Amino acid sequence: MPSVQIRVRQWGEAPDTMGAKLRCLRKDAGLTQQQLADKVGLSVKTIQSVELNVYSPCWQNFTKLAKFFSVSLDWLAE
Repeated sequence: MPSVQIRVRQWGEAPDTMGAKLRCLRKDAGLTQQQLADKVGLSVKTIQSVELNVYSPCWQNFTKLAKFFSVSLDWLAE
Protein backbone atom coordinates (compact mmCIF):
# COMPACT_ATOMS: atom_id res chain seq x y z
CA MET A 1 0.00 0.00 0.00
CA PRO A 2 1.54 3.32 -1.01
CA SER A 3 0.14 5.21 1.99
CA VAL A 4 1.87 2.83 4.39
CA GLN A 5 5.20 3.18 2.55
CA ILE A 6 4.99 6.96 2.70
CA ARG A 7 4.22 6.83 6.40
CA VAL A 8 7.17 4.53 7.12
CA ARG A 9 9.53 6.95 5.39
CA GLN A 10 8.10 9.92 7.27
CA TRP A 11 8.33 8.32 10.70
CA GLY A 12 11.72 6.70 10.12
CA GLU A 13 10.65 3.22 11.10
CA ALA A 14 7.46 1.25 10.90
CA PRO A 15 5.18 1.57 13.93
CA ASP A 16 4.94 -1.83 15.58
CA THR A 17 1.69 -1.78 17.56
CA MET A 18 -1.89 -0.99 16.69
CA GLY A 19 -1.73 2.03 18.97
CA ALA A 20 1.44 3.36 17.37
CA LYS A 21 -0.02 2.82 13.89
CA LEU A 22 -3.22 4.62 14.80
CA ARG A 23 -1.27 7.53 16.31
CA CYS A 24 0.90 7.80 13.16
CA LEU A 25 -2.13 7.65 10.88
CA ARG A 26 -3.94 10.29 12.92
CA LYS A 27 -0.94 12.63 13.01
CA ASP A 28 -0.26 12.12 9.29
CA ALA A 29 -3.85 13.19 8.65
CA GLY A 30 -3.33 16.30 10.80
CA LEU A 31 -6.09 15.31 13.21
CA THR A 32 -6.39 15.65 16.96
CA GLN A 33 -7.77 12.75 18.94
CA GLN A 34 -11.04 14.69 19.31
CA GLN A 35 -11.31 15.31 15.56
CA LEU A 36 -10.69 11.64 14.76
CA ALA A 37 -13.21 10.55 17.37
CA ASP A 38 -15.83 12.88 15.88
CA LYS A 39 -15.15 11.74 12.31
CA VAL A 40 -15.43 8.00 13.05
CA GLY A 41 -18.10 8.20 15.73
CA LEU A 42 -16.03 7.02 18.67
CA SER A 43 -15.21 8.61 22.00
CA VAL A 44 -11.94 10.42 22.63
CA LYS A 45 -11.35 8.00 25.50
CA THR A 46 -11.52 5.08 23.04
CA ILE A 47 -9.01 6.73 20.69
CA GLN A 48 -6.68 7.52 23.59
CA SER A 49 -6.94 4.01 25.00
CA VAL A 50 -6.20 2.38 21.64
CA GLU A 51 -3.21 4.67 21.02
CA LEU A 52 -1.82 3.80 24.44
CA ASN A 53 -2.38 0.07 23.82
CA VAL A 54 -4.61 -0.11 26.89
CA TYR A 55 -7.67 -1.16 24.90
CA SER A 56 -8.25 -3.18 21.75
CA PRO A 57 -11.28 -1.91 19.88
CA CYS A 58 -14.20 -4.18 19.11
CA TRP A 59 -14.45 -5.47 15.56
CA GLN A 60 -16.93 -2.75 14.52
CA ASN A 61 -14.71 0.10 15.79
CA PHE A 62 -11.58 -1.55 14.44
CA THR A 63 -13.22 -1.69 11.00
CA LYS A 64 -14.28 1.98 11.22
CA LEU A 65 -10.70 3.05 11.90
CA ALA A 66 -9.22 0.94 9.11
CA LYS A 67 -11.79 2.18 6.58
CA PHE A 68 -11.35 5.81 7.62
CA PHE A 69 -7.60 5.64 7.01
CA SER A 70 -7.88 3.33 3.97
CA VAL A 71 -5.60 0.68 5.45
CA SER A 72 -6.16 -3.05 5.65
CA LEU A 73 -7.36 -4.68 8.81
CA ASP A 74 -4.35 -6.99 8.58
CA TRP A 75 -1.86 -4.13 8.52
CA LEU A 76 -3.51 -2.32 11.40
CA ALA A 77 -3.72 -5.47 13.55
CA GLU A 78 -0.27 -6.97 12.94
